[in-house]
Amino acid sequence: MTQRWTYRQDQELPSFAVTWKDTNGAIINFSAGYTFKVLLVNIVTGAVALTKTTNITGAATAPNVIVAWAAAELNITPASYHLHLTATTGGNDRMFSPGALPEVKITATPV
Repeated sequence: MTQRWTYRQDQELPSFAVTWKDTNGAIINFSAGYTFKVLLVNIVTGAVALTKTTNITGAATAPNVIVAWAAAELNITPASYHLHLTATTGGNDRMFSPGALPEVKITATPV
C-alpha cells in the first residue's frame, strides 16, 4: 500500500516520519553512523524537484527516520512526487521501499 502525504507549498509541519524495518520486520537502528538523503521526484516528468540532506534524524525506535522540513523548503511546483529516502553507512546505501515509494502531493498556497 502506498503511503501518501499532502503538504501546501508554505507548510513545514508535520515532519515526514516513517518506521523503517529490515527484511525480518525488525526496526532498523538508525541512531548512529548513518547519513540520509531525500529526493522528491515528479511522478509524471521524473524531474528531481528537491534534494535534502539536512534535518533528517535517525533513531533506534519508531518512528526511526524523521524528515523535518525547513521554512519554504516545500515551496516547489504543485504536483505529486515520489519520495526517495536513502540511508548511508560505511559507503553502503539502503533505499526505503515499503512495497511502493511514498507519495507527497504539494498543493498551491491559497492566495
